[in-house]
Amino acid sequence: MVTLKDAALNYKSDKKDLTTLPSVDVNTEIKEGTFEGKDGKLIKYNYMEIEGWKYSIKAEVLEKIQQTD
Repeated sequence: MVTLKDAALNYKSDKKDLTTLPSVDVNTEIKEGTFEGKDGKLIKYNYMEIEGWKYSIKAEVLEKIQQTD
């Protein structure tokens, strides 16, 4: 039997939040992905691929970068 805790400890996602990185080159290419929402509609999102991981980019990150430029 697998518990919820076991599943959580073994869970790996191919998407991570960009803010978990210590630093990021702001000239890195942004890609656009899609996924199907609960209502069946396609939802678009932006991400950066770094060392084989996909890091999603939240609006708050874009706003912070815009403020420092």
